[in-house]
Amino acid sequence: MMKFFFSRFDYIAALLRANFRAHHADIRRTLLLSGFMFAQNLMFFMVWVVFFDSISQVKGWRLGDVALMCGIVAAAIGLIMFAADGVRAIALKVQDGSMDGFLTQPRHPLPALLLSRSNAASVGDMISGPVFWFAFADAPLSQLPAILGLTLLSAVIFLSALVAFYSLAFWLQHSGRFSDQLFEMLIIFSSIPQHAQSMSTKLVMFSVLPAGFIGLLPVSLLHRFDGLQFLMLIGATIAYAVIAVGIFNAGVKRYVRG
Repeated sequence: MMKFFFSRFDYIAALLRANFRAHHADIRRTLLLSGFMFAQNLMFFMVWVVFFDSISQVKGWRLGDVALMCGIVAAAIGLIMFAADGVRAIALKVQDGSMDGFLTQPRHPLPALLLSRSNAASVGDMISGPVFWFAFADAPLSQLPAILGLTLLSAVIFLSALVAFYSLAFWLQHSGRFSDQLFEMLIIFSSIPQHAQSMSTKLVMFSVLPAGFIGLLPVSLLHRFDGLQFLMLIGATIAYAVIAVGIFNAGVKRYVRG
């Protein structure tokens, strides 16, 4: 059992090393794109700074709460886009037939596919997280382990949603742009306070677009830990991962059948 586990770990580590070499080869480009992404995140957050300068709170949410949420979302997105940006290439590889190269490998194709590409700009997202947490939200350093743990759960849910979105290409031709739009919608809805949304919108944001699990619930847990909410977040993380892999596997079977 341990041999099986370590063989999988070594395989994923090798994929990550191969993926990250591109950034070392062009460090200037990585730094430049990361800087632009960090600046973009700050500009987006400045909108909230101006908003809360005139309105102190929105249904109990203050600027620090939004900073915590934006930091968690940015760090989660950055982690996934840095390590597994290959998820956004699923639709293209299905359409141009290059998915065949992954299916001929002896292991499950999904890890190699996800780790086949890395986004240099995502480093700016990962840097944005701590800046928002400590510079704008004034989070105590003792809270860092909890923030990192919740960010990791958010990242898994985010990746699972993207796998499901981009796997639509197995059934829908030329669905790449639609998947991109779902990706962008997920980022937007994850980065805004959701208390003011209608019940129907909240239902969507805790199901099809799991924005509530990525942004809202982690912040709620940081404010006041609730065992039931934490179990809900763990359950959602597992459920979305299982659903995403199931959708991908079903798509691969359809792809192989032609």
